[in-house]
Amino acid sequence: MAYKTVAVLGASGLLGKPVVKQLADAGFDLVLGSRDSSKLESAFPGLKAKFVQAEASDSKALEEAFSGTD
Repeated sequence: MAYKTVAVLGASGLLGKPVVKQLADAGFDLVLGSRDSSKLESAFPGLKAKFVQAEASDSKALEEAFSGTD
């Protein structure tokens, strides 16, 4: 199975940022999640990705935010 769209929760964090960069450089479509979506916009200016605001403890919000990802 080839993965095309990857979801990253905690994308603006210390570990998330380098993971997002490597995935973007590899050509994946990205859906990036953070408690504060404005942090994503400032952390990844110009990156063509979907930015979503979601709490890790809110499973329903996560399910909706990352629906359609591989």
